[in-house]
Amino acid sequence: MDIQLVNDICQQVYRAHPEVKGVKPKVQPYNGSGNLLIFQAKAKTEDGHAISHTIRVVVSAEGKIKKISASK
Repeated sequence: MDIQLVNDICQQVYRAHPEVKGVKPKVQPYNGSGNLLIFQAKAKTEDGHAISHTIRVVVSAEGKIKKISASK
């Protein structure tokens, strides 16, 4: 996957999910023609517990975002 295309997708994800801003995704092939980008970050609550954030983005071969899912 083209680095510029990944950077453009990252900017869209950062706007929608600021908790993963600055995190570089893991890029994996998905469904033969697309790619899956996985963003993972950790944050701390006020009482010191860690919370994991995972954002999964399914992207077509052309670079269009098909689906975004988040878990907390």
